Amino acid sequence: VLEGEPLDGRLAAHNINSPIFDANVKGTVDLTKMTKIFPLEGMTVTGRVSGNVAAAGNMADVEAGRYQNVKASGAVTANNVTYKSKDLPQGVKINHAMGTFNNNQIVIQSLNGTAGSSDFAANGTVSNYLGYLFTPGQPLRGTMNVTSHNFNVNEFMVDPVSEKPTAGAVKAAPAKADGVVPIPKFFDLVLNSKVDNVTYDNLKLQNATGTVTVKNEVATLKNLNFNTLGATFGTSGSYNTQDLAHPKFDLGLDIKQLDFQKAFSAFNTVKALVPLASTVQGVFNTHFTASGEMGQDMLPKLSSLSGSGLFDIVKAAVLQSPTLTQIASLTTLPELKNLQVLNREVKAQIVNGNLVVQPFDLNVG
Repeated sequence: VLEGEPLDGRLAAHNINSPIFDANVKGTVDLTKMTKIFPLEGMTVTGRVSGNVAAAGNMADVEAGRYQNVKASGAVTANNVTYKSKDLPQGVKINHAMGTFNNNQIVIQSLNGTAGSSDFAANGTVSNYLGYLFTPGQPLRGTMNVTSHNFNVNEFMVDPVSEKPTAGAVKAAPAKADGVVPIPKFFDLVLNSKVDNVTYDNLKLQNATGTVTVKNEVATLKNLNFNTLGATFGTSGSYNTQDLAHPKFDLGLDIKQLDFQKAFSAFNTVKALVPLASTVQGVFNTHFTASGEMGQDMLPKLSSLSGSGLFDIVKAAVLQSPTLTQIASLTTLPELKNLQVLNREVKAQIVNGNLVVQPFDLNVG
């Protein structure tokens, strides 16, 4: 009995020079009680973990990294496990989780919980975990499937200038938010996600689905689809931190039925590249690709941007623009005050951070 919890263990060992062991542990651990015995500085952990774990082998194999010669297996169940720290003040709670493991892999049969106000559920497999833990250069491989009804990204964001939590975030200790977020070198992981509602900055995304692969310090986004601002978005791209001083990204966008005014209000990049959009009324579709360098604040460096694409303008009108009004006054052509574009495809490029639009026809007056 450990702090009132049943714990049954067995260990057999022989041969002092090259120990051979055979062990089995079965029971329940109360994490709250354990942290009183072994205090954890700067963090709080609660909950109960039950398991039945067995291991047998030769210590010489363990020390030499020959994990395939060591027999390890077991099953673990966790209930109401919580974790909070200075870096994660909103906390994570695992309501229930079940998993099994052997020499080759860990199988997460089911897992559900919350992170701050966000809920999540997951299942999947992780392989080569022993090699990753004990042998330098060995990759951690795995595939995880994650779902959520509501996920608030803002709770995990920090303002890059003030180092204060963004609106909706829980106040945290100062963080190095102005540094590049590195992608691990020895991860070989696939994450399949499906989220009903996502809150990100000032955006509300619905029906977000997609796949993220992480390998060789590159995170690749495949077929991320979602709805927001009354439009449909499809995106793919990558984020590369193989050179931490100059992290790179590329992005492909397919957008259908996006309102000009909503795009201007929601996206800082649109404000920077297309300031005229503030005076445009209408709807457009686009297929656009862009690439460039990320700054230390994890925002694109506009001067590094390059890209090209096609804007399918379903309907657009520039009405009462101060610039056009002045041009109309100088040219004594009052019809220039209002411009209209209907069902027109417009080619555009981003060159050195500037949006260059190819000539196209429009209606005046």
